[in-house]
Amino acid sequence: MQDMRDEVSRIVVDAQRREKLHAAILRYEDELRTFEQTVLEFQEILHALNSDPGASADQFSDLISRYEVERKAARARLLKIHFDLLGLTTEDEWRSIAKREAKLLRAAADPAGMRTTRS
Repeated sequence: MQDMRDEVSRIVVDAQRREKLHAAILRYEDELRTFEQTVLEFQEILHALNSDPGASADQFSDLISRYEVERKAARARLLKIHFDLLGLTTEDEWRSIAKREAKLLRAAADPAGMRTTRS
């Protein structure tokens, strides 16, 4: 995230847009952090269910259904933030910022990578 913030500070000269972009990046970071916690909690509960010989298929199904609902909601919130960022930038600014966003999302897709992207 710091890489995105630094790039915004470097290339966006308009102070108002820069502030709005920094706020959107903070929301992005918070959303990714929240989703990472959701994934960890899902994994913990899944492991607990998996080790419980009395766990029912309905328990697994319910857990997965709840996780999918949250995953879809998080994806929608992240997509909104992405378009907020896009709407606040010029084409040239976005080209540069998008490279940092892509790097961030690649790291977020790797569970070990997420822990290294926080600032």
